[in-house]
Amino acid sequence: MIRSCSLYLGNGLDINNSGYSIKSSSFDGSANLVIHVVEMYTSLNQRIELATPDGAKNKITFINVNNKTELKFTKSGNQTKFEVPVVSSGTLRIE
Repeated sequence: MIRSCSLYLGNGLDINNSGYSIKSSSFDGSANLVIHVVEMYTSLNQRIELATPDGAKNKITFINVNNKTELKFTKSGNQTKFEVPVVSSGTLRIE
């Protein structure tokens, strides 16, 4: 797993780096993702599909202010894919 990096999607439908990818259904949306060890920090103005490397994950928790939600995900080959809701400042915890 990457120790630290970030992805920013401005005008576009997808971006990827080192097995991480952001996919959007709208060309004019934006998504920012900061990857740090087992947590990711995000701000999105639209719902996105996020893929992470290493399909061996058991739990993905989305934290927004004081609310915690367990996200559903699928494993495809060596990637884990899941949808992330709109958020101005959220945390994703991978376990």
